[in-house]
Amino acid sequence: MSLNHSFSIESYASFADWNIGARSLGMGRAYVGLADDASALYWNPAAVMKLKGMQTLFQMSMLYDGYSLMYGSIALPGSETGLGLEFMMLSGGDIEGRDKFNQLAPSVSDSKMAVGLSFSKKILNNLAMGLKGKFFMRSLGEASDMALAGDLSMMYTVSETLSMGWNLSNLTGMVIGDTSDKLLSNSSLGIVHKDKDLIFTIDSRDNFSEWCFGAEWSFIKAVPLRIGFNSYELSLGGGLNLGMINLDVAYVMKEVGSSIGFSSNLCFGDSAEAAQKSKIDEYLKDAKDLMNNDYFWMAKKKFENILVLDPSRVEVVNIIDRLNKALPYIDSTLEKELATWDKLKQAKALYEENKIDEALRIMEEVQAINSLNRYVLNFTDDLRKKKNNR
Repeated sequence: MSLNHSFSIESYASFADWNIGARSLGMGRAYVGLADDASALYWNPAAVMKLKGMQTLFQMSMLYDGYSLMYGSIALPGSETGLGLEFMMLSGGDIEGRDKFNQLAPSVSDSKMAVGLSFSKKILNNLAMGLKGKFFMRSLGEASDMALAGDLSMMYTVSETLSMGWNLSNLTGMVIGDTSDKLLSNSSLGIVHKDKDLIFTIDSRDNFSEWCFGAEWSFIKAVPLRIGFNSYELSLGGGLNLGMINLDVAYVMKEVGSSIGFSSNLCFGDSAEAAQKSKIDEYLKDAKDLMNNDYFWMAKKKFENILVLDPSRVEVVNIIDRLNKALPYIDSTLEKELATWDKLKQAKALYEENKIDEALRIMEEVQAINSLNRYVLNFTDDLRKKKNNR
């Protein structure tokens, strides 16, 4: 007597249709245009470029008849490109077994697993594209098979309050194994409108045959409330935003029953854009300090570093042009400035502490190397006068 296990659902990857991220579940699964946490890897990989620094998400959902869904992801956005890795598993046990004569047989276990690797890239300042490769594997008792697939996605930021997302799932792929299942393509389009403490989302799937609607209200910033609905379910949800960690829960009501989902999203560091701006501000501050102390060669290097990060800074280009015209007439070199800058800062700090003798000793060392720097000469003379007047 042999067991007769087979896979015969229409779409191979239908198990991945279970919602990812309790926040999106609480918003009726209308998330393709929003996707502003680590679940973006599932909904719209192109949206990774909008994330604020590295993020990770973990979800556990209790489904039906002992089935559970586990999901984990890590998203790594950069200034121009982003990467992401995700893992999903749907598992259950004690499924009734039948032999080829439809007679009862020992129970079997059922498990389905998927791994996705995503790459996203900024095309324009307000437009990003995402590509994702996926690997699926299923087993039911002793039977098993696998599949490979690829997705394409886009994210377009119209304004600070309006954005649009699009995701084409299973653009390409193949199924490997003894199964009649297919990899079916599915296109999703999402639109999001943000208005202060309110977010409204609309998603359309399957050539506009399915619609999802969701809303989030943050009347208290740390405690958002959510509601969503589509053609087959109504959902309610909420969250607790604690800065680095966001905790979300959703309750879904269907005709055949209900389910509860929990997820946690961790945020690490600032966004790439914020980090870049911070670095530029640091370079500008340093360059201004160097210019005030007549360290023009080092100041030029700081300005050039700014252009590496943001070539569009016209005012910086103009400053560098003026420095290039003036530097041939300055009796100093980059080597002399590099050799004395730290000593000059140390002497100024000692001066602030009224340690005149120590400051003068260091400045005489600086003057011996960078003897024609106007600021060095004036500062050293001031220290000598203060020492003599005590």
